[in-house]
Amino acid sequence: YQLSTVENAQWMALLNLDAGATASDLAAAQVSAGDAVLTRLHNHIKADGGKVDEQIDKYTGKQASAENLTWSYANILHALHTRKGLSPDPPGPTTTTAKTTEGGPTNNPTDPTANPTDGPTDAPPQTCCSSVMFESTGAIGTSNPELVGSYRRIGTDATGRSVYKKDDVYLHYVNDVAYKFEAWVFSSSADDLMGDVVNEDTNKCVDATASTWEILTDNSWQADSTAKVSCDGNTDTCCSGLSITSTAGIASTYPDLLGTYQQDFAASGDHPAYTKGGNTIFFLKDVMHHFEGWTISDSSTE
Repeated sequence: YQLSTVENAQWMALLNLDAGATASDLAAAQVSAGDAVLTRLHNHIKADGGKVDEQIDKYTGKQASAENLTWSYANILHALHTRKGLSPDPPGPTTTTAKTTEGGPTNNPTDPTANPTDGPTDAPPQTCCSSVMFESTGAIGTSNPELVGSYRRIGTDATGRSVYKKDDVYLHYVNDVAYKFEAWVFSSSADDLMGDVVNEDTNKCVDATASTWEILTDNSWQADSTAKVSCDGNTDTCCSGLSITSTAGIASTYPDLLGTYQQDFAASGDHPAYTKGGNTIFFLKDVMHHFEGWTISDSSTE
């Protein structure tokens, strides 16, 4: 999906992302920036045989202060462990970087990228779509046919992953820290921490997960190799932002309504809602007055 120039303004400025950049572009740029930091660090410590002190002198580039500081090692190991599970172009499949040594090429996924870039790299295949399709001709589709179909993104969660909905069914990500459980699940609420249909692939995008969906049947988990989630290219998607212009009556009477509105996931329901300042564009269903249509108001309920 396309990044909001309002919500993501600081990240876009920091990583030199232009308007129109996508979430995949941001992920790739963040990985590249992290690689640049690790590469810079390696250049400063390689002469010391891998010894890591507390600081690097900003004038000389030499290590300084407390020697062999445990915290320094811990932070580097944590960064390398995290980097090991990432692709240079998230959210595509995990890859490793080839490193040539005297004994020949080897694969070392913990090494930083050899030539980090200043901005986004080529975008991976389309993922993290605003609409996704769930398919299954196996156990899940047979037992829960209501899960099959197209889901529309209605928001994002605390991890930055999308939350999707179809009718009364939610497709969302669960991160239950207490039980060390992470998975994409189908459930009746986006706040549920468990569901009867799950996929423990932790990919940021549900439409890039592996075909490892399982269903709970008679207190045991049954794999469904036919189940998959993909980008729904047949569904019309809604823009993340829109502009209202006028050169006639609205412009002279309600000039404050003109301008660019960004999608407000918190206010969105079956239809998206867009906000600018105190005004909201939303789809109103007024049963009492037999009215149904799009409107602009300083309230999303009136």
